[in-house]
Amino acid sequence: MALAEHIPPVSGSEPYRYEELKDFTGGLNLRADQTSLAPNESPALLNVEIDPRGGVARRDSIDALNSNAFDSHVLAISSHHETDGTNQILVAAVSAGATGIYYGTGSNFTRVNTSASGSDGVALVGTAVPGFVTFNEATYICNGTLFETDKSALKWTGANSASVLTPDIDGSAGHFPLSRLMCTWGERVWVANTKENYTGSWVTHANRIRWSKVNNAEEWNADDYIDIDVGEHGDHITAIVPNGDRLLIFKENSIYALLGFDSDSFTVINLTRVAGCVDDCVPVASPMGVFFWNAQEGVFLVTTDSLDYIFHPLFPAIQRSQLTLSNVPSLMWWENRLWVSVDYQSGDNIQGSNQTNRRNVFVFDPSLGQGGSWTR
Repeated sequence: MALAEHIPPVSGSEPYRYEELKDFTGGLNLRADQTSLAPNESPALLNVEIDPRGGVARRDSIDALNSNAFDSHVLAISSHHETDGTNQILVAAVSAGATGIYYGTGSNFTRVNTSASGSDGVALVGTAVPGFVTFNEATYICNGTLFETDKSALKWTGANSASVLTPDIDGSAGHFPLSRLMCTWGERVWVANTKENYTGSWVTHANRIRWSKVNNAEEWNADDYIDIDVGEHGDHITAIVPNGDRLLIFKENSIYALLGFDSDSFTVINLTRVAGCVDDCVPVASPMGVFFWNAQEGVFLVTTDSLDYIFHPLFPAIQRSQLTLSNVPSLMWWENRLWVSVDYQSGDNIQGSNQTNRRNVFVFDPSLGQGGSWTR
């Protein structure tokens, strides 16, 4: 528990007087100067939960998801759901330079294959973070370089082997565009940052979004696309996220919204040119709005009528190089809180607290304090 020091009058007989603080709803504040801390803030909220009245308790423990560890780091996690109750976790993991796709049901993970014999384990080319989207009980997986040449995406239906789709955009069945990003919105599948027209090499359209036919993820018309501000800031699309009655389109330095209900009415408007989302850091939707990581600044929140910076208490850690961004941060919304995983360096001499190039998770609870509260 943090203690506030008060220097008594010179004539006083006691050298110090301590005030017990019980309200920590202000959360974590990493300002180096202790005089910058509000009475309800602390610079050392590590592995604790804050209750609505401001008290702290030890953070809950966690359970291991699977008993066999992956050979190397995890690039992305998603899920596959079906109406019959099938629920699977999908993981893209790097092993000795090859990126594989795995599925699990709560225990060990199994490599996704493209043949019934199980001999052709899926390997993504490179380490670009793949996109996942589930539509009509099938999950489509792609990262823009999957299988290269004439192949575009995997179609996973929860068992046996995955189908490999071709990238034709001609309105016929059984196709899926080669793309970096994907999502569902308005009864369609959407992709962005595409590669098209393979004739020995791909033509990259880093500012393009495409949409499928209604209720069909495998039929795409050639003319159903929009190129968004090509050339602006040297930007390219880094994320697409459904947000109520609009589709948010993120670039590195700007954000756009797509409105409408069909190919004749879809319209794109610019929301801001002062912030955007870094590559491979997927924004997360919440009841509050959409959270995203902007450049070297930290987490922003875009709502229907505002753009808010919520990283003020933690920004000193970026200034002092305690938060390092060579590995992209990861964001998640869970249990009505935002979870932000980022590389952290610390030499504060607290037992078990020293960190060097280790992932730490900062948790933002918007229900606490004025403007929400952070813990580590």
